[in-house]
Amino acid sequence: MGHSKRFNLACVIAAMFVVNMVYSLSLPLLAVRLDAMGITETVIGLNTAVQPLAGVLVAPFFPALLSRFGAKPILITALILLGVVFPLFPVMESLSGWFVLRAFAGAAACALWVVSEAWIHDLAEDHSRGRVIGIYATAGSAGLAIGPLILALTGTATIEPFLIGAGLCLICLIPVMLADGGSYSVEKSKGKGGLIACLLFAPLPMVINLVMSASYEATHAFLPLVPAGAGEKDIFLLLGLLGVGGMLSQYPMGWLADRMNRLALVAGLALGEFLMILGYQHFLTAEPAGIIYFLFWGAAGSALYGMGVLLVGHFFKGHALAVGSAAFSAMYNVGVLVGPSTAGVMVDVWQGDGLMLYLAGAVILIFPATAWTAMRAGRATEKLV
Repeated sequence: MGHSKRFNLACVIAAMFVVNMVYSLSLPLLAVRLDAMGITETVIGLNTAVQPLAGVLVAPFFPALLSRFGAKPILITALILLGVVFPLFPVMESLSGWFVLRAFAGAAACALWVVSEAWIHDLAEDHSRGRVIGIYATAGSAGLAIGPLILALTGTATIEPFLIGAGLCLICLIPVMLADGGSYSVEKSKGKGGLIACLLFAPLPMVINLVMSASYEATHAFLPLVPAGAGEKDIFLLLGLLGVGGMLSQYPMGWLADRMNRLALVAGLALGEFLMILGYQHFLTAEPAGIIYFLFWGAAGSALYGMGVLLVGHFFKGHALAVGSAAFSAMYNVGVLVGPSTAGVMVDVWQGDGLMLYLAGAVILIFPATAWTAMRAGRATEKLV
């Protein structure tokens, strides 16, 4: 990989790091602020769902936008938009205003995910794709870890965490603006096929992204609201540890993915995630047992997401890559759209057990998708172009 490619890779990694940090900062922060305003869990879930709904609506336009403008201008625009929108939340503390702001934030975040993931697949070579994705996902997991840790330090009652999130977005503009002007433009991407076509062609990465996004959003939105007797600071620390576990697992899992059967690895990780979900309610304190438990839980979940990213590059090639990346991002947003609203209802009905039941039910969906992919592995499949 030449110097220009390495520098562009660093820019993509920086963008993913920042958007994930702001994302993981915003989920529990906005949920807690809404709860303090007297909003019910069901409405909090619906408000959270507006963000991914915006992503679902804009994702299909990104292959054409990438083809026309290239990656760099889109990343710059999305970072500026996110940096402007985020500090407006505490200024506009009305429920209707927050629905509008979350729509803009969702569109900006979707742009960052689609562009960075398409770009990273263009930079990665097949023989080392697992390791490159591992580095990329490590940065994303680090961002996810730092967001809740910031809240543990700043609290949720002031404007400070909002300003920190906005400042990080604007700082990230520097490496992106210095990226190679001739970087990934997807000029060749003329693939046709929407979300359903991509889901039928490569169901496993799409289902993984659906499940992990729904689970992540529900966990970060409702875990701070559910536990009885657990301190808010402890919960934020544990949420941060989920990201730390993911950060530590990504490169080793990428290394394994380059050397073993990837479907077996996905099945093993999904089983680990399922078992961790069943027991997390017994480890909701920031003591050694809880710290270790949440590190392993985060490792399993983040590694699953990393496998989903890797499998997009495995199944979608050439003309279809931008389409596959956009569909993958759209599935993430579908998961986020369905996740908080469904989890909110289940928490209202089953209280403390509602979140666990929801998370366990969601991860089970990965097993039939893995089995279906394994059954099709020996058959020739047409390219989605």
